[in-house]
Amino acid sequence: MRMDKLRLLAEAVSKSWERRAPRPFICESLKLLYYVVPKAASSTVRRYLIEHGYPERRPSQLTHDHVQHFQFPRVTQREARDLVESGYRTFTVVRNPYERIVSCYRDKIVGAGSAPGPSAGFLRYNSLTGRPMFRNDMTLLEFLQIISRLPDFASDAHFRCQRTFVPVEQGEVRLDRIIQLERFSEAFPEFLVWAGLPEWQANRENPTKRSSGLLAENPGAVELIRERYASCFRLFGYDLEEVPDV
Repeated sequence: MRMDKLRLLAEAVSKSWERRAPRPFICESLKLLYYVVPKAASSTVRRYLIEHGYPERRPSQLTHDHVQHFQFPRVTQREARDLVESGYRTFTVVRNPYERIVSCYRDKIVGAGSAPGPSAGFLRYNSLTGRPMFRNDMTLLEFLQIISRLPDFASDAHFRCQRTFVPVEQGEVRLDRIIQLERFSEAFPEFLVWAGLPEWQANRENPTKRSSGLLAENPGAVELIRERYASCFRLFGYDLEEVPDV
């Protein structure tokens, strides 16, 4: 990719690094700060926060669209630090990098989760560069070759490195709890009990369809994911050598 195209993407697709700094959802009634990572049970956590933190704004029928478009207030990192000192709990949900990227490819490029073809956010790249960077007939390996050349500041939220969504200081994530999606059904209720919050049965929305064989069918894909998301494996406790059947 030519550098002028990359600069164009950086300017037009991305926000500045200042605005891209982690800005968690705040739920004052629950004294919670939630650092949202796309493609990591965010719909399920949003539903919990709406039901228990904003009952006065909850519609009678809480559909998936309501959950996705609910306007949560956010705070800056400076504000978040002050809130933590006053007793707020902090958490995030993360996902195995292999599974997250395969899920992104299936849902946002192939269009398995909605209408066929790349989603609007990905089509923007095509418009900006004047060529079909993302196509619904591209292979997983082709998709990875493209996103591996895009720095995080020019990356769509669905394939940005997960570390950019959370506060990291001196190589460590500074949160009360990091919940791995693979243990969500047990770990999220455990977190609620630990934080003294209302209990809730953690049934995930939009569960991942597994066993597609995409990683096995695309030699070189595993290596590209390991290189592009090396910090995610390290920060969030995932084993590079444990490749899931996705």
